[in-house]
Amino acid sequence: MELAEIKKRVHEPQATAILAGWSLAIGWIVLAIYWLLAFPLSGVIREYFLRSKAERDGAAVGSALLATLNQIQVTSAFLEPLKFVGIMFIITGIVFILLTILKTLKLRAAAMATLFSNRSR
Repeated sequence: MELAEIKKRVHEPQATAILAGWSLAIGWIVLAIYWLLAFPLSGVIREYFLRSKAERDGAAVGSALLATLNQIQVTSAFLEPLKFVGIMFIITGIVFILLTILKTLKLRAAAMATLFSNRSR
């Protein structure tokens, strides 16, 4: 590898670093959306579980209590995948960061090898 090529590669941004930033940003945005949607549900869950076990189990078909339980179950069903998608983006961003570090170390090692081989001549 030539010294001019190494200088060029050192100063250009790596694609994995750019992807890491975007992946982390998207992950945190998805988790923020999850938290914004899940926060109101916490009040509904609290109201449902403040009632006694006997009252929850003995709720009549079509009652407001069963409608509340249905709301909790339906909302939780689509919030869980949203949470995992956000975490997946964050973990992907971390992997891209580690790949960037690995590529940078290899590039720096090649630069040092080239620099020291040129000085010994």
